[in-house]
Amino acid sequence: MIDQRIGTEFANGILTIGEKDDFRAFYGCGSCEARQMVRKLRVTPTGIDDLGKFTTTPELDLIDELFWRLSNNSPTTDIAAPQVARFLQPQIISAREESKKIDPKWFSVGMLGEISVKQRSDSEEVCFTVDEIGRLYFTIDKRQARKPRLVKVTQSQGDFGECPK
Repeated sequence: MIDQRIGTEFANGILTIGEKDDFRAFYGCGSCEARQMVRKLRVTPTGIDDLGKFTTTPELDLIDELFWRLSNNSPTTDIAAPQVARFLQPQIISAREESKKIDPKWFSVGMLGEISVKQRSDSEEVCFTVDEIGRLYFTIDKRQARKPRLVKVTQSQGDFGECPK
C-alpha cells in the first residue's frame, strides 16, 4: 500500500520496505493495512542480500495462530491458556462451518475491524474485532522466557463502541 504507515526507507545501505501480508484466519479490507511486515535488503556494491521479512503485528500474529490451530484441532497450550482455547473453540468451529459453505478448503473468522494494543510492563492488552466473532479483549503475558502467551480473553456483547486508544 502506497500510504501505509511503514513506508520505504534507505539508510546505511539497508533498504526497508513496508509490505502488506495476509493472516490465515482473518483478513483486512483491500485498502486496510492489516498484517504489516517489513522487508529489509542490504544493498552492496556487489549485489543485494535479503535480510528477511519481519512482522510489526506480533500480537495479531499470535491471535491468528491461535484461531488457525483451533480451526484445525491442533494443540494450543504453548500459546494460550486452556480457558482461552475453551472459550474460543465453539466460535471458531462455527466460523469454520460457515466458511465451508463458501469453499470447503477455506477458513476465516471474517474481516479484521478495529484493533488496539496497550503495552504494560509484563503484558499487553489487545482489543480485537472481526466480523464473525465480534469484539474480543485479550491479555498477552510477555513474561514467558520462550514466547508470549494468551492468558485471558473476554468478549463484548451488543453495541461495544470503539477499542480503547
